[in-house]
Amino acid sequence: MGKEEEEEEEEQQQQGLQLLDFDWKLKYTVGSSSMAAINKPLLRLELCMSKSITKQEESELQKDKADNAKSIAIAEYNKLELDKLIAEMEAISQVL
Repeated sequence: MGKEEEEEEEEQQQQGLQLLDFDWKLKYTVGSSSMAAINKPLLRLELCMSKSITKQEESELQKDKADNAKSIAIAEYNKLELDKLIAEMEAISQVL
């Protein structure tokens, strides 16, 4: 499977997702075992998502099956990546 096919498949899977909750944490890495001084701020973003389902599907699903349909995506952003993400979100907000 080529890279374009993988990206298309991932996009199709994400189209049916609904954001349920999110959590963020600001981390500051001072150093590590390989580098004495890193001094790098990172934002950790966790998105809890669920597959979008119709009301009929919802009534047919049992609670434990609905819990299994949830997934969590985790990403870490440095300052430049975070600025880009915020700009993209603001552009999306203006369109909506």
